[in-house]
Amino acid sequence: MSKQTLGWIIGVFVLFPLFVVLYNKITVRKNNGAKFFSAYYKKIIPVQLSVPKLRGGYSDTLNVEFDHYRVGGKSNRI
Repeated sequence: MSKQTLGWIIGVFVLFPLFVVLYNKITVRKNNGAKFFSAYYKKIIPVQLSVPKLRGGYSDTLNVEFDHYRVGGKSNRI
């Protein structure tokens, strides 16, 4: 085995994983969102929406008829 191959193996399988672990220990911080979750959850209030019914010539379920359909990203209409 040549020195170049041995150096490549040591670099890939030893030094690179060691560098990744050290980088994560130094820069990446733990997520501390758990201590803020309970305060956020207590502030949530339910919202109830009132939607008026349609009156006049419309039905509750509108039935829309299309005059053309779009296929893919292009329009069939010119």
